[in-house]
Amino acid sequence: MVSCKTENWHCETILKIDGTIFSPVELDAEMLLYASSPFVTVEPEKWRTAPYHNLFLLKKGSAPVRLTEFDAYLLNPICAAGHRVLFTAVHGYYDKKVTPPTVFGPTARSEIFSLELSVTDQKIIWPDLPLAPVFAIEGLSTNASIAADSGHVAFLNRRTKQGQTHFNLAIAKLVERSAVILKPKNLGFRVRRL
Repeated sequence: MVSCKTENWHCETILKIDGTIFSPVELDAEMLLYASSPFVTVEPEKWRTAPYHNLFLLKKGSAPVRLTEFDAYLLNPICAAGHRVLFTAVHGYYDKKVTPPTVFGPTARSEIFSLELSVTDQKIIWPDLPLAPVFAIEGLSTNASIAADSGHVAFLNRRTKQGQTHFNLAIAKLVERSAVILKPKNLGFRVRRL
């Protein structure tokens, strides 16, 4: 992970690990939140994969602090504002012989989840498990981006009808951990499946 100052494009490496680093988010000048998974070697082919993603907090100059035990197949993208963290999480478990922990609720219509983060205490303030997905409107909701005031969220909503995939931009208002869809906006993007 590299951090760069835009006024002089001076860059420095702030983290080197033997694993993945996804979606680093700067919480303040010294603190970063990101998703990561160690690499796992698959036998007998000996190829490497990274199926155990969790959230980590990194204070520059210190070792990363692991915040979750999700072991999610995908945990990306992440966005944060204030004490609120939104992320896309995809179910999955590498070892099919082991039952995964019940962390994420059903995600048939949304893969976006919300957590409260205490940067001061370097921990997640856990709600009841399993986590309930937010923005579960018609279609599949992913890729949330939260405003700086933590009040509004934009996200991608994908709907498939009659062999065509329609992508809409939706806007939601966060009200005490709940979300109210204001007005999904159809941007007119269409992808025809061949």
